[in-house]
Amino acid sequence: MDNKILAGFSKVKITPPAGTPLGGNVRDKGAQGVHDDLFAKSVVLSDGKREISFTSCALIGIPGTMVKQIRAKVEDLCKIPGEYSQIVAFHTHSGPETGIIFDEVNRDYLNELPGIIAQGICQARESMEEVNLYICRGEEKTLCNNRRIWMKNGTLRMNWENLELDQVKGPAGPVDPEVGVLVAENKKGQITGIILNYTCHPAILAGDNFLISEDYPGYTMRLIEEKTNGVCIFTNGATGNINHINIFDPHQKRGFYEAQRLGTILGEKVLSIMEKRILLNVKDINLHRKIIQLPLRQISPEKIKWAKSLVEGKKIKKVSLVDGISDEVYARQIIALSKIRDKFLTTELDVLSLEDKLALVSIPGELFVEYGLKIKEHSPFSYTYIVGYANDYIGYIPTKKAFEEGGYEVRTGAASKLASEAGDMILKETLELLNVAYQSSRA
Repeated sequence: MDNKILAGFSKVKITPPAGTPLGGNVRDKGAQGVHDDLFAKSVVLSDGKREISFTSCALIGIPGTMVKQIRAKVEDLCKIPGEYSQIVAFHTHSGPETGIIFDEVNRDYLNELPGIIAQGICQARESMEEVNLYICRGEEKTLCNNRRIWMKNGTLRMNWENLELDQVKGPAGPVDPEVGVLVAENKKGQITGIILNYTCHPAILAGDNFLISEDYPGYTMRLIEEKTNGVCIFTNGATGNINHINIFDPHQKRGFYEAQRLGTILGEKVLSIMEKRILLNVKDINLHRKIIQLPLRQISPEKIKWAKSLVEGKKIKKVSLVDGISDEVYARQIIALSKIRDKFLTTELDVLSLEDKLALVSIPGELFVEYGLKIKEHSPFSYTYIVGYANDYIGYIPTKKAFEEGGYEVRTGAASKLASEAGDMILKETLELLNVAYQSSRA
């Protein structure tokens, strides 16, 4: 098998039953039905020396404990070593809560999920065949907007708030409109799989939606699969402060209409740039990992006192919100976080590389786009793509500047618990890991 790359793809349904609590937004009831099914899609790659699996799931996020369960099952069922399995989510806000943010979950469903995902990976392994790999890239600016907005009076607001447009100064940061696509084509000239990377929150369907859905990535993937007959795997980038809301578009809507409109635009862009794909002459694939410790935020006595005064001993009615989180929910999360005695959390960073050409950088949370752009800028690889929500979920990873500015993503809660220096630490460790992977590929 020297000088050959093998790849196998699969998709398995992971749609939860009605009534399952949904993740991403505060809702007062569980899923009322299914608009479109959720899938875990996998690819297993082999260079003849090692097999590496990569799976993207239509989930809000995957806790590290579940990742360990999936890896153990994959190792048992199809002998791929646990350290060679990448398990990521693409963060749909209309999928099941997995316990990463809210405590209400469908425990029976979550207990079955690792086995279903592992079986899908083994199916991909069984379908491996010799392929050529192609790469292409482009830009799509229609979907992505920085959701942090400066007002003329010096305050920072979020773009889902009811803003007076004549008082808007502009976005507080950049976007990353790059569309990255890896295509696998078998020796018969058939496309067997597509790995797509883009940076935008799948939160077009928000807290007023009670139907299970893959949001805009579902429309994108279904269009591409219909046109190519390959399995399309969507991965999300450094989306921590990026969503779809264009405050200057008075006609923009929420809901399934908008998810379909924007998902179709992205799908058509991918199909367009695929026509200009170039062959990647690669012989080796590899995976480099680093286990890191990140400092947790220390919660002040004043904040704990505030939280207790708001909710302790009181029955709080859960109220659905289209966007954001209520003070009462934050208060309960702050009380829970204050009971954690650890000062650090342990997680991982990973780089899946194709020789010295392509690197998929797995980050275990919601990285701010500024970090994603810096990683791409300083990476030694020709093509570098950030894969967020990967192998764990540690919440938002804002910049130090964002901590100074304030805003939704830095407010202490279950999804925002890292100290302000954590982002710079991740940036440093990621660039070092990329350099290690690059030097290894050229040895």
